[in-house]
Amino acid sequence: MSASSDRVVPLTAGTHDGHRAEAAGPPHGNRDWSSSLNLIKRAGETVKAAEDQTHKVISRAEAMLQRANEELEAAHHRIAVAEERMRAADMRAERAEMLAREAQLAVEQAEARAREAEEWLDRIHRTIVSEFPPGHPATR
Repeated sequence: MSASSDRVVPLTAGTHDGHRAEAAGPPHGNRDWSSSLNLIKRAGETVKAAEDQTHKVISRAEAMLQRANEELEAAHHRIAVAEERMRAADMRAERAEMLAREAQLAVEQAEARAREAEEWLDRIHRTIVSEFPPGHPATR
């Protein structure tokens, strides 16, 4: 017999594992069932304790899953906010680049106008000098 079969109490007289049950205990009417009931009670308590522990583990796992889902949702929200801020910053950068190009063009146009004005001033100066040579009454 195995160790677990030592604890099994046959409910009928007769053979068990091919052998005749021996009358080791009192006859059927006089058996003490309290030890069997105690074993059943302890087995029930063990099962109940295992169920309670399982419920606790499941509750903790569900709470951890809920927390993880909330943290994931918050992370997704932070990512969406960051992406929106990045798009806004890109738009500002593009606008700044456009303004810088416009300012550069304005500077180039102003420099061209200044060069043209200097050229005209130089022409006017040469014309005055050529039209009114030194010693001319208008130059005195």
